[in-house]
Amino acid sequence: MTEKNLAGSITAKRQQNMKLFQAITLTILTLVWIVFGFALYRGNSTYISRYALLILPLSLMNLKIMFTREKAQNTVLNILAKLDGVLLFVWAIVTIVSVIMH
Repeated sequence: MTEKNLAGSITAKRQQNMKLFQAITLTILTLVWIVFGFALYRGNSTYISRYALLILPLSLMNLKIMFTREKAQNTVLNILAKLDGVLLFVWAIVTIVSVIMH
């Protein structure tokens, strides 16, 4: 009985840590998209490539919540996740088209 309670508390703690990690990475991903857009607007190619390399791993960490019906822990994070998913999809399409055109 004690082992079941211990396993349940470990699982609950792990889920709580994952939700916190997800909230932090979604917030950072949104800020990176904002700075990426500003670098794109300014035409700074160094920052564009640096932030593109940040966008990819952060998006891969949150891919399940961005492109499935899985919900985040609150409405704001859910909206941020879906917005980040749309931005990633549009960015990928634009990158593919620009590579094909050149």
